Amino acid sequence: MKKILIFSHISESYAPTFPFLKFFKNKNDVELSYILHPLIKTGIKNSIFYEFYRKKERIIIERRYRRNISVYSYLWNFFQNIIWTLREGKKYHICFGLNNLNAFSGLILKLFGRVDKVIFYTVDYSTERFNNQIVNFLYNLSDKICVKFCDYTLSVSPRIINVRTKMGLPDERNLLQPNGVHMSEIAKSTSCDLGDPVKLIYVGHLTKSKGIHLIIEAIHQLKTLANFKFDIYGDGPFLENIKTLIHKYQLHNHVKIMGKKGHREVLLKYSEYDIGVALYTRDDSFNYYCDPVKVKEYLAAGLGTVISDVPYIADIIHKNKLGYKTSNSIEDIKHVLNLASDKKNVLEIKENVRNFKIDLDWNNLFDRNYERIAITI
Repeated sequence: MKKILIFSHISESYAPTFPFLKFFKNKNDVELSYILHPLIKTGIKNSIFYEFYRKKERIIIERRYRRNISVYSYLWNFFQNIIWTLREGKKYHICFGLNNLNAFSGLILKLFGRVDKVIFYTVDYSTERFNNQIVNFLYNLSDKICVKFCDYTLSVSPRIINVRTKMGLPDERNLLQPNGVHMSEIAKSTSCDLGDPVKLIYVGHLTKSKGIHLIIEAIHQLKTLANFKFDIYGDGPFLENIKTLIHKYQLHNHVKIMGKKGHREVLLKYSEYDIGVALYTRDDSFNYYCDPVKVKEYLAAGLGTVISDVPYIADIIHKNKLGYKTSNSIEDIKHVLNLASDKKNVLEIKENVRNFKIDLDWNNLFDRNYERIAITI
């Protein structure tokens, strides 16, 4: 029986923490313990230490926060990982830290002899994570320490792999761990009538860096030329700005706020749409290094994708004609939407997506690296 320990910070987003936990919960030879902490600007107000064994889950320790989560809460989470694990008194074969702070606490526990291997799972990357220079320096320092001393480093995108290579990490410890989808849970997009409007969908956290306002601006300028329906699923700090734009341009017949839905519900909704929206501005520096889960879901559902040229997967979309790559200028987005307004183009793209061969299943993607990591246990 392998004893696995996982530390992670979470938001309302499903991936990658919850697919990773689900992967281990479905393994009969694993005893799983995990600690989840809230990220800043989420509705989550507690840190919880769970144990999952023989299909039963229980809470070991729970700490509720009375104040809003801040950067300094993360430092406390680092100590929580260590103190709570030491208090539980178990020894673990593998500790996975999803981000450098969590992996660093795993390294401390390794010094105490409580874990055999520590894996640094890099779910995103940025050299300028925080505005505070001192905090940002400590963040980058801990990142370098984790890369040097953890047994393996998993990274979600080839761009982060390249960063790790430049940091001197050997290839045998520098492993790609791309994001994926639960293939059995996602509904495939159906074929569409040439007379129907082109149906666009966005799913995710609503921030300025996701570029939803750019799509709305472009639809406004094209609304007499193109027949679009654009549905937005999600919530976030930029929601009111989006509502204001819709009202300002009188786009209520074209753009609808569908609200926040459960992940399983959204996966079933994809079958109703033609194209997924995945714009990324550089307002958040980590967008350059990301591996967008929503794009993987769009592909798995058979949708085309309108994607900005920031993340690496945009080149794959463009090269294989699986959608439209664009800059974040309104003129370029207008040009792309004009192309997408032709239903024949959309049908061709959806056919290309159906024929595109890529392994998107979470279980396969996780299992590949886990078998390599666990082989010596």
